[in-house]
Amino acid sequence: MDDERAMSRVRRAVARIPTDQQEALELVVWSQCSLEEASSVLGAPVSTLKSRLFRARRNLADLLDPGALGEDRPDDSPGGAR
Repeated sequence: MDDERAMSRVRRAVARIPTDQQEALELVVWSQCSLEEASSVLGAPVSTLKSRLFRARRNLADLLDPGALGEDRPDDSPGGAR
């Protein structure tokens, strides 16, 4: 899978998770804020931010599983037939 297609999948998955989880990811992952900085920006305790990040990562993992966004799953059955 090429980088552009992979990023498109990630963007679509992120758009499907709750806004509070999107904001936590934006600040901590992409903007590289510390947990304390992101907590201050969001007006939420660090423990809440950690919970949001955990749920966001779990939700993204579920959504990025092949097939979750309407993409075909690879054929993983023995012999190649289903």
